[in-house]
Amino acid sequence: MAAALTSPRNVRDGEAAATPKRAVLCAAAALSVAAVLIHVWAAFQHFQQWWGYGAMFLATAAVQAIFAAGLLRRPGQQFLLSVVAGNLSIAGGYVVTRTVGMPFLGPHAWHPEKVGGLDLAATASEVALAVAVITLLVGRYRAAVGHVLLLFGVVGALSAGGWGISSSLGAEPPAARVGSWVQAPGGLLRVDRVAPESMAAMQMDKFAEQGMSMGDPMGMDMAPEGQRRFAVDVTLAAGEGGDLAYSADDFRLTGEGMEGAGPLRTTLTDGPVPAGGRISGTVVFQAPEDADGLELSLGVGGDPVALPLEPTSGENGGDGGGHEH
Repeated sequence: MAAALTSPRNVRDGEAAATPKRAVLCAAAALSVAAVLIHVWAAFQHFQQWWGYGAMFLATAAVQAIFAAGLLRRPGQQFLLSVVAGNLSIAGGYVVTRTVGMPFLGPHAWHPEKVGGLDLAATASEVALAVAVITLLVGRYRAAVGHVLLLFGVVGALSAGGWGISSSLGAEPPAARVGSWVQAPGGLLRVDRVAPESMAAMQMDKFAEQGMSMGDPMGMDMAPEGQRRFAVDVTLAAGEGGDLAYSADDFRLTGEGMEGAGPLRTTLTDGPVPAGGRISGTVVFQAPEDADGLELSLGVGGDPVALPLEPTSGENGGDGGGHEH
């Protein structure tokens, strides 16, 4: 009996069975290393948003590095189960940040991130890794994964349904586009054009005629590092029933990644627009380079106009800034 158990044929069969398992472990470790590299790269970007976001990325990378090392050292069933649970949790966190935003934490809490190429690659690596490792689980460990996946599915379905209902009930109408009239207290506002301030320099004569204060001979001072400036051509119209009273401070710029801000300067002079009249001018704003979803409104309760300016820094500045869970 003992000789049969240790015969060359049984040894060859054991080696043949171990070969596919070893290949799966190596592939899973490679996927984990890929996720580590993406998270480390994204951490530096997210430190610019808030130190806590960067720290979370580094912590995630460290955990996935431990997974990669462990997968190459003949891991036991409990370790494999932790790899599956950990990577599915990280992938689930990604879905949360792209639907409802990071819960509670940081300056961008509850603001959904945009989907980007690298973050999708990291999430795909995590899901593929988990699926690969599941094939190596046996007995009660594989059964435990089945129960966990069922629980994740139920919670995910309920969360998605609740989020969809709450979003539809509390949804605000989208901001108007450039060229459309919107309501403002006492009249109407229309954004006619949006351009980087450098383009507005060519209109220096018009600015000077209307008393606009210029910072240097070229008609502009320099924006601080990490900021950008742009000019917005606007038209204000008063209704037939009365004058439209306004001041430069009534213009408000808002967006993701910034606090509300007023204009730096304007060609418009404070004062009422007479009933039935119109006035046009240019308003210059400053916003962080990575600010997104910029909108302009006039006065409290005025309807917003979407400004077609994309973030200019970071991969996801427009695209999500990396893989944020």
